[in-house]
Amino acid sequence: MQQRARRSAQPLDGMSTRITSDPNWVVADSYGNAQFSADAISRFPSLKADLEEDAELLHVQMGTLAGAVRVALERGDTQHPLEICAFLDEALRNPRAISEIENAVAISFVEAKEFRVSKAGQEVLVGMPASVRDVLLAQEARGGAQ
Repeated sequence: MQQRARRSAQPLDGMSTRITSDPNWVVADSYGNAQFSADAISRFPSLKADLEEDAELLHVQMGTLAGAVRVALERGDTQHPLEICAFLDEALRNPRAISEIENAVAISFVEAKEFRVSKAGQEVLVGMPASVRDVLLAQEARGGAQ
């Protein structure tokens, strides 16, 4: 059997190469779509049905979280958006997180400019963890989600 080099995403130290002969090899120690999905479902019971429907679809689930933030901001609620941002912060800071999580926050979550249109949104933008805000502002500097 031929051995293949596989890469596992590690956001802090680049890509690490591992050798395996298993064509279905998965990095068991990474924090990826499956774990993010399970954590989101358990953390946000009010979104459970939608999150379960799109289980392990990272960008789709990020869109579900974004939708919940938008609805909350329309009501003037800052607590729920800040809870979602705290969850995203934990995922982003996880040393085993795949880089696609940051990409999903940048592309599929609420854009920074959307937070600026309301007082509640402005409070959330200022109060959210720096890791989430930094991703959103960097994406905005690149021209926003396209």
